[in-house]
Amino acid sequence: MPSFADAWGKATAVILDIFADAEAMRFLPMGASVAGGRSSPDGGRAIVERRAVFDDGAARAAYGAGVAKDQPEAAGHVTTRIVINVPAASLPWRPKRDDRVLRTRTGLTYRIAEVREDGDGWLALDVNLLSRP
Repeated sequence: MPSFADAWGKATAVILDIFADAEAMRFLPMGASVAGGRSSPDGGRAIVERRAVFDDGAARAAYGAGVAKDQPEAAGHVTTRIVINVPAASLPWRPKRDDRVLRTRTGLTYRIAEVREDGDGWLALDVNLLSRP
Protein backbone atom coordinates (compact mmCIF):
# COMPACT_ATOMS: atom_id res chain seq x y z
CA MET A 1 0.00 0.00 0.00
CA PRO A 2 1.49 3.37 -0.99
CA SER A 3 2.21 5.89 1.72
CA PHE A 4 0.32 9.16 1.99
CA ALA A 5 3.48 11.03 0.90
CA ASP A 6 3.71 8.95 -2.28
CA ALA A 7 0.02 9.47 -3.09
CA TRP A 8 0.34 13.19 -2.35
CA GLY A 9 3.40 13.47 -4.59
CA LYS A 10 1.59 11.82 -7.50
CA ALA A 11 -1.44 14.09 -7.02
CA THR A 12 0.72 17.20 -6.97
CA ALA A 13 2.40 16.13 -10.21
CA VAL A 14 -1.03 16.21 -11.86
CA ILE A 15 -1.81 19.58 -10.26
CA LEU A 16 1.46 20.96 -11.63
CA ASP A 17 0.33 20.17 -15.17
CA ILE A 18 -2.98 21.93 -14.68
CA PHE A 19 -2.56 24.94 -12.41
CA ALA A 20 0.99 25.85 -11.50
CA ASP A 21 3.68 27.75 -13.35
CA ALA A 22 5.44 24.48 -13.95
CA GLU A 23 7.68 23.96 -16.93
CA ALA A 24 9.57 21.09 -18.51
CA MET A 25 12.89 20.22 -16.89
CA ARG A 26 15.29 17.45 -17.85
CA PHE A 27 16.92 15.74 -14.87
CA LEU A 28 20.41 14.45 -15.70
CA PRO A 29 21.92 12.08 -13.11
CA MET A 30 25.66 12.36 -12.61
CA GLY A 31 28.03 9.83 -11.08
CA ALA A 32 30.55 10.53 -8.36
CA SER A 33 33.60 12.39 -9.53
CA VAL A 34 37.13 11.22 -8.97
CA ALA A 35 39.04 13.48 -6.59
CA GLY A 36 39.70 16.70 -8.45
CA GLY A 37 37.92 15.41 -11.54
CA ARG A 38 34.65 16.13 -13.27
CA SER A 39 31.40 14.27 -12.73
CA SER A 40 30.30 11.93 -15.48
CA PRO A 41 26.82 10.69 -16.42
CA ASP A 42 25.42 8.02 -14.09
CA GLY A 43 24.41 5.09 -16.31
CA GLY A 44 22.48 3.46 -13.45
CA ARG A 45 19.83 6.21 -13.37
CA ALA A 46 17.85 7.21 -16.43
CA ILE A 47 17.59 10.78 -17.75
CA VAL A 48 13.99 11.91 -17.19
CA GLU A 49 11.93 14.91 -18.20
CA ARG A 50 9.42 16.15 -15.64
CA ARG A 51 7.48 19.31 -14.90
CA ALA A 52 8.86 21.41 -12.04
CA VAL A 53 8.58 24.95 -10.69
CA PHE A 54 11.56 27.28 -11.21
CA ASP A 55 12.02 30.00 -8.57
CA ASP A 56 14.84 32.53 -8.73
CA GLY A 57 13.58 34.81 -5.95
CA ALA A 58 15.87 36.54 -3.49
CA ALA A 59 16.14 35.52 0.15
CA ARG A 60 17.62 37.39 3.08
CA ALA A 61 20.85 35.74 4.13
CA ALA A 62 21.88 37.86 7.14
CA TYR A 63 20.69 40.68 9.35
CA GLY A 64 22.52 43.92 10.02
CA ALA A 65 24.82 43.93 13.02
CA GLY A 66 24.23 45.94 16.18
CA VAL A 67 20.52 46.73 15.81
CA ALA A 68 19.13 48.47 18.91
CA LYS A 69 15.81 47.09 20.18
CA ASP A 70 13.88 50.29 19.30
CA GLN A 71 15.35 50.71 15.82
CA PRO A 72 14.19 49.00 12.64
CA GLU A 73 16.36 46.15 11.45
CA ALA A 74 18.66 46.66 8.49
CA ALA A 75 19.57 43.96 6.02
CA GLY A 76 23.22 42.96 6.05
CA HIS A 77 23.03 41.52 2.55
CA VAL A 78 20.63 39.73 0.26
CA THR A 79 21.49 36.79 -1.91
CA THR A 80 19.68 35.02 -4.70
CA ARG A 81 19.28 31.28 -4.41
CA ILE A 82 17.76 29.56 -7.39
CA VAL A 83 15.43 26.73 -6.38
CA ILE A 84 13.69 24.11 -8.51
CA ASN A 85 10.70 22.52 -6.78
CA VAL A 86 9.55 19.08 -7.92
CA PRO A 87 7.24 16.42 -6.45
CA ALA A 88 9.49 13.65 -5.11
CA ALA A 89 7.11 10.94 -6.36
CA SER A 90 7.35 12.21 -9.93
CA LEU A 91 11.01 11.14 -10.17
CA PRO A 92 12.11 7.50 -10.46
CA TRP A 93 15.22 8.23 -8.38
CA ARG A 94 16.22 10.75 -5.72
CA PRO A 95 18.30 13.65 -7.04
CA LYS A 96 21.75 14.04 -5.50
CA ARG A 97 24.31 16.80 -5.19
CA ASP A 98 26.07 17.43 -8.53
CA ASP A 99 23.20 16.04 -10.63
CA ARG A 100 22.21 18.40 -13.43
CA VAL A 101 18.89 19.97 -14.39
CA LEU A 102 18.30 21.37 -17.87
CA ARG A 103 15.61 24.05 -18.02
CA THR A 104 14.10 23.17 -21.39
CA ARG A 105 12.52 26.57 -22.09
CA THR A 106 15.77 28.52 -21.73
CA GLY A 107 18.38 25.87 -22.48
CA LEU A 108 20.22 26.73 -19.22
CA THR A 109 21.84 23.92 -17.24
CA TYR A 110 22.04 23.96 -13.43
CA ARG A 111 24.03 21.86 -10.95
CA ILE A 112 22.23 20.68 -7.83
CA ALA A 113 24.00 22.06 -4.75
CA GLU A 114 21.56 20.79 -2.11
CA VAL A 115 18.42 18.64 -1.97
CA ARG A 116 15.89 19.57 0.71
CA GLU A 117 12.58 17.87 1.54
CA ASP A 118 9.66 20.10 2.45
CA GLY A 119 7.74 17.45 4.43
CA ASP A 120 4.79 17.45 1.99
CA GLY A 121 6.24 15.22 -0.70
CA TRP A 122 8.16 17.92 -2.59
CA LEU A 123 11.88 18.36 -3.09
CA ALA A 124 13.46 21.80 -3.14
CA LEU A 125 16.59 21.62 -5.25
CA ASP A 126 19.02 24.46 -4.54
CA VAL A 127 20.91 24.89 -7.80
CA ASN A 128 23.74 26.92 -9.32
CA LEU A 129 23.90 28.00 -12.95
CA LEU A 130 26.36 25.74 -14.73
CA SER A 131 26.20 26.76 -18.38
CA ARG A 132 24.43 28.91 -20.91
CA PRO A 133 23.34 27.69 -24.35
